[in-house]
Amino acid sequence: VDYCIDTLAEEWLKLQNQSDAHSLFLSWEWMHSWLANISIKPKLYRFQIDDEMIGLCFISEQRECFKGFSQKSMLLNQTGKQTDDQVWIEYNNILCAAEYETACWRALINDFILNSSSDKFYISTAAPCLKDVVSQSNSYVNIEPVLAYKTTLQANYSDIQNYLNSLSKNSRTQIRKALKFNELNYGELLIRRLDANEYTCHLPEIAKLHQARWGVKPEGSGFSNITFNDFH
Repeated sequence: VDYCIDTLAEEWLKLQNQSDAHSLFLSWEWMHSWLANISIKPKLYRFQIDDEMIGLCFISEQRECFKGFSQKSMLLNQTGKQTDDQVWIEYNNILCAAEYETACWRALINDFILNSSSDKFYISTAAPCLKDVVSQSNSYVNIEPVLAYKTTLQANYSDIQNYLNSLSKNSRTQIRKALKFNELNYGELLIRRLDANEYTCHLPEIAKLHQARWGVKPEGSGFSNITFNDFH
């Protein structure tokens, strides 16, 4: 479906408010910035029941050649171009209410099987719920698990001791050793929320650290990528 970024906002925000996921990566703030900065315009897919719109997502196609063989891939909410996709989307999914999620995915997979000229449908860093939905299709599915870790940050974690108390004994011991080393060499460690002006001020410093750590990798640091910087 053809679309204009500026007029799409109303549709997207309506579905976003109906969605149960509340994912940053499917928010209009994230998607608008991504669409405004990427070099390849993806296709917009709308999912409807009668005249009611129940889901939205973006689809791109990419052709790859390897040892004389050509393969065409369909991608969800990505373009297939490394500089565009280095703004890594996570919990990748169709934007829809939970009650319509299975129906939307069945429709998308059926469209891929029946109408797409692509050989592969690639879903990067997919939402965990997709494992069961996609596995129910009649197509060959290859799922590559990726370990990830997260914690819910509480307001009282501004006091580092409260955060340490939430961890295991082994983790507390290791972190305390690291804190002691840092305090001896650099001074007391303080944790506080930055305001908007401080964020802008410190981002270049964070970028240098990121470039030093990831710049040697094949993909390089995102902060060396114009699209990545413009997105942020």
